[in-house]
Amino acid sequence: MMLIKSTKLNQVNNLVVLHGLCGQPSNFIEFANQKQIISQVNSHLLDWHTQKFNINTQSLYLRDYIKNITNGQICLLGHSLGAKIIMNTLTQHKQQLEDKVKGAIIVDMQPFTQQREGKETKKLGIMKLYLGRVQNLNLADKNEEQVLNEIESVVPSKRIARILLQNYNIEAQQWRVDIDDILHNYDDFLYHDIQGSWQGRVIILAGKRSVIVSRSQFDPYKSIFSQIDLQRDIKFIKKANHWVYNDKPTLFANEVSNFLKEIFDEKHS
Repeated sequence: MMLIKSTKLNQVNNLVVLHGLCGQPSNFIEFANQKQIISQVNSHLLDWHTQKFNINTQSLYLRDYIKNITNGQICLLGHSLGAKIIMNTLTQHKQQLEDKVKGAIIVDMQPFTQQREGKETKKLGIMKLYLGRVQNLNLADKNEEQVLNEIESVVPSKRIARILLQNYNIEAQQWRVDIDDILHNYDDFLYHDIQGSWQGRVIILAGKRSVIVSRSQFDPYKSIFSQIDLQRDIKFIKKANHWVYNDKPTLFANEVSNFLKEIFDEKHS
């Protein structure tokens, strides 16, 4: 989780970003430097790498952080699990946050998993399998290339293997995340249904090739975001998969920039 303060819009408007499971802040630092945003990363906050890792606990951390922002209003941007934590935070703590949160950007995540055996559930659940595998690897005294080779030996997806590599500290020879805690709470990530509603502005950005977000069933969003306009506020990015910001960074940055301009425009305040 980190704070990005815009230098293009207004110094009192902030973008708070929550990355997904095993994601890295560096993914969004690169995005924040897109010319469409022209932003500066002010601080990388203490995130869930060192905290108890379940959705309700993370929502409390996010709520308290937002309440302590004294300079202006914010927009929340979350990818995957980060998006689910945002949705949970806004619905569970809306009375404390309604004056602070101007809008939310939900990236490739539904409010809840409709079917435990659905395609999207299996896609999200595969990371649990991979984490269990890499946890048992002997990575001591290995360099980065050797560690990657070990991870790839048990993780067939090269993309996910590299994501997991980013979560291993070569010098310290230890994982940056508490894998035991993640595995213990994994079902909470997948099956935690978002309860309640939020009346603020929202935009849903999903990869057209992703299986996480249905392109035909939008009722889950309508139940959570009471003011959502299904035609205006749900956008599928062509040729993008689950990692939308990485697959199509310019298109993603454009959508985020346009949304920020809209919600922070004085005419709409």
